[in-house]
Amino acid sequence: MRDRPRVPSRDRSAPNGAFEDLVEQENDRQISELQSKIGLLKNLTMDIESEVRDQNRMLDGMDNDFGTASGMIKGTMQRMKHMLETTSTKKMIYVALIAAGVILFLYFLLR
Repeated sequence: MRDRPRVPSRDRSAPNGAFEDLVEQENDRQISELQSKIGLLKNLTMDIESEVRDQNRMLDGMDNDFGTASGMIKGTMQRMKHMLETTSTKKMIYVALIAAGVILFLYFLLR
């Protein structure tokens, strides 16, 4: 549990000025603590802001990369579709053989 700030008890025998000085010193100490905590929070929020900006920059770059890759894949698929629609049986066999060759090559390469 948090410690409560110590407020000096009012001593009836002490002069008013001494009590007020004690209260003022306690207030000054608490203000100093608050200022240091506020400084820490400010530094933390500035670090968070910097990290968020860096992450957003990275995400924007990834978005651009994925957009480019998506466009390339769409173009490739359209060319492949066009090729399949307009090719003869002989060309289809060549494509199948090339695909099988690539698969076998990768199989032996990664084995």
